[in-house]
Amino acid sequence: MRIISKFKDYYDGVQALGQDSSLVYNRKTEEVGTPTESEIDKFLDELANFQNVKHIRSSGEDLYICKVILGFCGQLLTCYCAQWPTVDLLNSPVFFYSREELINYLDKHKKTLVLEDVKFRSNMSWKKKESVPWQEFIPTFEPIRHNYDGIFHLLKKPIFIFPSFVFDYEIIKKNLWLNKIHWKKSRIIVDPNLKSIGFERIQDAYQCYQSLEQYISGVLGNTEKEDDNRSDKEKVKSHGFDEKYGFRTRKK
Repeated sequence: MRIISKFKDYYDGVQALGQDSSLVYNRKTEEVGTPTESEIDKFLDELANFQNVKHIRSSGEDLYICKVILGFCGQLLTCYCAQWPTVDLLNSPVFFYSREELINYLDKHKKTLVLEDVKFRSNMSWKKKESVPWQEFIPTFEPIRHNYDGIFHLLKKPIFIFPSFVFDYEIIKKNLWLNKIHWKKSRIIVDPNLKSIGFERIQDAYQCYQSLEQYISGVLGNTEKEDDNRSDKEKVKSHGFDEKYGFRTRKK
């Protein structure tokens, strides 16, 4: 697979080991809207889970933690993004792929943050919360076990991040008081730089390159038959979406 891109990613070096030059991956990072012909936007409300952690000084900037869906080669991964401005006010998002990673990050900054303010969403009452360590309020990273080739076909891309606002500190800060983002105004980032979000902790360079090569040549290389008379809603449902559970893992 030959990669055409304006930026370098951590798996690009695998091309030197040999490649099928007939397969081309035009990798271009950009923001796009949710496909208008799909029912996907109805399920995005599942992602309205974010938390601000108070800075220990009233003059300091808060830390914002947002739930993120990373789409990679037909699968959806749950991760979290911690976002706050650095000293020079440049955004510095950090991605986490496990509960332990997020706890360690917050613990590292315990002298700067009021960690007892961490609560996310919980069924615990405020009275009970007083006796519960903040670490127990960090959410679990439940795997999304279904295949979602439908959304990748609609985007015509093997990688995406939703929602795009996780990279914009000011948008997060502005909308937090609503307790929910207006999802129709949110967008999707396709072909992101995986190195910048620490994806090498999930797959090494060779695995990542092989996954992309196989998915682009296989799944994205095949389109649905023109005589498929299903509605767009039925096609999306056939790839794992449903109106009751959306992105969540279905009950057994």
